[in-house]
Amino acid sequence: MADYTFTDDSSSSHWTPYIVQYKGIFDLEGLYRLIIKWLTDRSYEFHEKTYKHKPGTTGREQEMKWEAWKKVNEYIRYWFDVYIHVWDMHEVEVIKDGNKVKMIKGRIRILIETKVDRDWQGNFKKTKTLSRLRGFYDKYVIYKDFTGTIGDMLHYKIAKLVAEIKEFLGMEITSRAYYHYMGPEQSG
Repeated sequence: MADYTFTDDSSSSHWTPYIVQYKGIFDLEGLYRLIIKWLTDRSYEFHEKTYKHKPGTTGREQEMKWEAWKKVNEYIRYWFDVYIHVWDMHEVEVIKDGNKVKMIKGRIRILIETKVDRDWQGNFKKTKTLSRLRGFYDKYVIYKDFTGTIGDMLHYKIAKLVAEIKEFLGMEITSRAYYHYMGPEQSG
């Protein structure tokens, strides 16, 4: 089950972030395309918030911050925040499938955080009575669905993305750990 916080005073709930760290040779552009395609194929609206590129003494450094969100219904919206940090970047040529390909040698850290916005349209903020009703709705009407079904589904979606990133980087064998829950064709 997912590890998350569900607070009464906040309109969003946060889950424990997932971290992927890798050192070696990798296709940075391919990794970007993989993550962006994964999010856009599942109808998430994607935005690049920050891009930094710096020279360094041991190699170049890049930082990217992305966010993607998806409306689940009129009350709930999913958010993915993706932070990518690459250190000691050096471009190298490798032979892959018989062709010379430019890849990156360095260290990479990918942090993926998720959250769920409740009442993202602000319908329960219009009056004091509705605001109190929202607390009742969160605590007694959707709490079990939120902490069970909605929370677990979001956990499996992010675990699926992390597994695909690790598979792309060659960190794991090609397996589908969560497909028995979601199915091979289930959108994440």
